[in-house]
Amino acid sequence: MHCTFRSNFQETHKTTKKRRMIGPAMEKAISSICVDGLSSETYREREAVRLIKTGEPDPSIIPSGNSLRILKSRVTAGRQIP
Repeated sequence: MHCTFRSNFQETHKTTKKRRMIGPAMEKAISSICVDGLSSETYREREAVRLIKTGEPDPSIIPSGNSLRILKSRVTAGRQIP
């Protein structure tokens, strides 16, 4: 049996998974969004400016806008944060 595998190995990998926010990253986001009154998108933009160099893809450590909005709604509703 002879098998060959053909593919384009020069193609770059695209990662879209984001990391889960835990510990100090979550506390920093809560204090910035809920206490300081920043919007979730403004917080995300500031983190991007801090972490991304020109021409690089979006790193997985920057939280998505939706996860920040969910975090804010949980905090303001008084629900337990996982």
